[in-house]
Amino acid sequence: MKKLIKAVRTSADFDLNLFNDLNLGVELQDFTEPCLTDSEIYSLLNEYEKKLPALKGIKSMHGSFIDLNIASFNRDIAAYSRKMYKRDLFFAKLLNLDFLIFHTQIMPWFKEDFKFDLFLKSNAEFFNEAVENSGFKGCVVLENVCEKDSRLSAKLIEAVAMPQVKLNLDWGHALVSGEKIESWFSNNQKHIAYMHLHSNDEKSDLHNPVSKEDFNKLNTLLEKYGLNFPICLEYWDVDIKKEIERIEAF
Repeated sequence: MKKLIKAVRTSADFDLNLFNDLNLGVELQDFTEPCLTDSEIYSLLNEYEKKLPALKGIKSMHGSFIDLNIASFNRDIAAYSRKMYKRDLFFAKLLNLDFLIFHTQIMPWFKEDFKFDLFLKSNAEFFNEAVENSGFKGCVVLENVCEKDSRLSAKLIEAVAMPQVKLNLDWGHALVSGEKIESWFSNNQKHIAYMHLHSNDEKSDLHNPVSKEDFNKLNTLLEKYGLNFPICLEYWDVDIKKEIERIEAF
C-alpha cells in the first residue's frame, strides 16, 4: 500500500486515533476558506498544534487559492495573494508540516509566449524569496488545476528551480485536461512529489471516490515510471475505514 493521506475540510473531520489506526496521513483544507475570522484561525491553529504531533502519518495542508494570483498584473491582487501565501508558509512551519499545496495558477489559454515567460519569472522570484525566508523545511507542491498542457506545469517547476518546490499531480484535474493521463507522468516524471486522487467522468471536476479502474491505471503508471510518492484521497462523504478497506481490495 502506498503512503495514503486523507483530505479533511474541517477539523471536525480529523479523528486522530482513527487516522493513526488506519496509518493515514492528513491534508488540512480548513485554511483555504477565505472568510475565516482571525479568532477562528487562531482556534484552528491551536487545535492542530495540539493534535498533529501525535499523528504518525504525513502532515500536509492546502494553501489559499480563492481569488488569488501571485503573478497578477494587478499589483493589489498580486500583493494580497503573496501576503496569503506567506501566511500559509508560516502556518506550515508552525505546524511542522511535510507538505504545503498551492495551485499552479496556469490558465487553460496559456501558451509559451512573453506573457507565460513573465508568469514564470514572477513565480520564480516569489517562491525563491518566500520559501527561503519562511523557514519552512517541508516541500511546497504546486497543483495542476486548469492547464491543458502538462509541459507547462513542468516548465513552472523548472523555472522556480528549487529542490523544495515540486508538483502535486492532481489526477482528477489531469483527467479533464483533455491530454492523455500518461503524458502528465512522462512530462513531469522528475517533478512529481505528491498526488491528489479522485475520479470523474473526464468532463467535470467531480471529486468522486477513486474508481477501481483509475486506481489500477495509476498503479500501472507508477510502476512504469518508477515513481513513489504520497497519495491524498481528495473526496468527501465517505466512511474512511470502509473506504480504505475498499481500496485495499483493489
